[in-house]
Amino acid sequence: MKVIGINDGYCATAALINDGRVTRMVGEERFNRIKNFSGFPRLALKWILDESRLTARDIDALAFATLSATVRPEAPFRTGRHDFFARMAKWLPGLISNDFFINTGVKMLAHRRKSNIAWQYLQELDMMKIPMNFYEHHLCHAAAAFYGSGYRDLYNKVLIITYDGSGDGICSSVSVFEDNSIKRLHTINSYNSIALLYTRVTQLLGMKPLEHEYKIMGMAPYSDVDRARKVRDILSTYIRLTPDGLSMQNVSRSWGDSMLARLDCDLKGHRFDWISAGIQMFFEEIMIPYITNWIKKTNIRNVVFSGGAFMNVKLNMLLDQCDEIDHMYVLPSCGDESLALGCGYLKTEAMAPGASEQIQHLYLGNICSEREILDALKAYSGRIEYRKSADVEKETAEMLAAHKIIARCRGRMEWGARALGNRSILAHPGTMDMIHRINKAIKKRDFWMPFCPSVLYERCHDYFVNPRDTAAPYMILAFPTTHQGVEHLSAALHPFDHTGRPQIVTQDVNPDYHRLISEFENLTGIGGVLNTSFNLHGFPIVSSAEDCLETLLNSEIDYLTLEEYVVCRRT
Repeated sequence: MKVIGINDGYCATAALINDGRVTRMVGEERFNRIKNFSGFPRLALKWILDESRLTARDIDALAFATLSATVRPEAPFRTGRHDFFARMAKWLPGLISNDFFINTGVKMLAHRRKSNIAWQYLQELDMMKIPMNFYEHHLCHAAAAFYGSGYRDLYNKVLIITYDGSGDGICSSVSVFEDNSIKRLHTINSYNSIALLYTRVTQLLGMKPLEHEYKIMGMAPYSDVDRARKVRDILSTYIRLTPDGLSMQNVSRSWGDSMLARLDCDLKGHRFDWISAGIQMFFEEIMIPYITNWIKKTNIRNVVFSGGAFMNVKLNMLLDQCDEIDHMYVLPSCGDESLALGCGYLKTEAMAPGASEQIQHLYLGNICSEREILDALKAYSGRIEYRKSADVEKETAEMLAAHKIIARCRGRMEWGARALGNRSILAHPGTMDMIHRINKAIKKRDFWMPFCPSVLYERCHDYFVNPRDTAAPYMILAFPTTHQGVEHLSAALHPFDHTGRPQIVTQDVNPDYHRLISEFENLTGIGGVLNTSFNLHGFPIVSSAEDCLETLLNSEIDYLTLEEYVVCRRT
C-alpha cells in the first residue's frame, strides 16, 4: 500500500508512505533552490517516483493537505483571500470572527483547485487516474504529530494541539485520540491567531514574515525585562484568552494590513529588542495557559504538538517544564512542510487502520552517488582540489579540532528546516570567535542569532538540564545548560542566556556522524560540535554535489567533505 502525501502550498513537500512507514520525504525547495517555495512540489514528487523506482500505476492514493486553492510561488506575502476580511474587520468584527463566515469562504475557494496548475503537473506524471483525497490543514498537522510520535502504542488517550498562523480558515485545533480515532474538540479561527500577530510584528521590524519569526525569538533575551513588559502590555490589547481560558479572541478590531498599521502606531518609540522580547513574552503567556487549561479540562496529560507556532523552541522549553504535562512530543519541523506527512498518514489510516508507523529518523531525502560526485568534481576541477580520504570521519574530526570550518555532505539528506549532520556546516564549539568566523565565511546572518550543537547521546546530561530525560534528536526543543555545557559548547549556545537547541546524536540513527563527534571528543574532550545548515544565506540547504561545490566556491569554508572526498578551493 503506497500513499503519496502532497502539500502544494507554502513549504511545498511530498512524502511517500509505504505500508504505513515514511520512506521518502523532501521539500520542493531542495530541487528548485527557492527557499520555502510555495506551489506544487513537482520536482519532489518526480524524485520520489524515480528514487523509489515507482510509476503512477504503483501508487494507491494521493492525499492533499488542504481544502483551499494552492498558493502561487510568485505571490507576495499578503493576507490573500483574507484581505477582504481585514478591510471589513474594523466595521464588522462580529461577522469577521464568525467561524461559519470564514470556513464557508474557504470551502468555496476549494472548488477552484481543478483549474490550478497542479493538475497540469499531475497530468505530466500520468497521475490523474490515481484516487485523490483532500484533508483539512489542521487535521493534517494533528495526524502528522500523533502518528509520527508513536504515542498510539503507549497511551490510551492523547491530547493533540495544533497552532499556526492560518490554514483552511483556522489557526488552532484541539483534538483527542481515543477509541482508535482523532476526535476534534475545538478550533480557533484565523482572525484570532496570536501566531499571525507574531508574524505582523516580524514584518513591522523589517523581517520577512512567515520566515524570520525565529530571529525575533533570538533577539528577545537581549532586552531589558521592564521595557519588554511595556510592549507586552500593549500587545495584550490585541489578543486575549476567552473567559474560560480555552480559546483566544482578537479584541483589537484589526487584522492583516490594518493590524500592521495599528502596531506601527502603538509601538512607535519602542526599540526593536524591546518589541522582540515583548511579543515573545506575550506569546508564551498566552500559549502556556491555553494549553494547560485544555490539559486540565480533558485530564489528559500526554500531549503532542504541531503547527508552525511550535517551531518556537523557547515555548517548547517552557512546555517541557510544565507540571501539567507527563509526556510531550513536538513534531520535528512542524511547520507546513509537515503537512504532506499528515495527509499521507490520514489516507493510510483510511485504507488500513492502525498501519501508520512512528517516525524513526528524518534522513529521508536524496543521497549523492559516486557517479554524481565524480561528475561534479570533474566539472569544477579547474577551481577546486580534491582527494579521497581513507577515513573521512576521523580526518574531519582532526580538522575541526584544528579550528577549521567544515561543510559536510554525507548520506541521505535531512527532511525539514533543520540540518542534522548530513547537510551541515560544522565547527569547534568551544570558542566564541568561531561565531564571527562562520558568519564572515558563509552565513552572513544577524549577529544576535545563535548556532546549535550536535551532541553525543552519551554526553547530553553533562551539557543540558533535562530532568525528564526528554528525547531531543531534532533541534525542536531548547534546554538550559550546565556549567560544563557553557564551557564546552559556548559558540553553539545562545550568547546571552546560554540556552541550547541541541541535536542529540545516537549511534543507531546516524552511526557516521556519531563516530565523527566521538573522534572529535577523543581529540578535545568535548562531546559535541557546532552545527549549522549547509547553505548560503537566503538559500535552501544544499541537496546535490553541485550545490555543495557552488556553496564552497562562494564562501570561505575551509573544507568540504563530500561523502569520502575532501575538497577545498584551488589556491
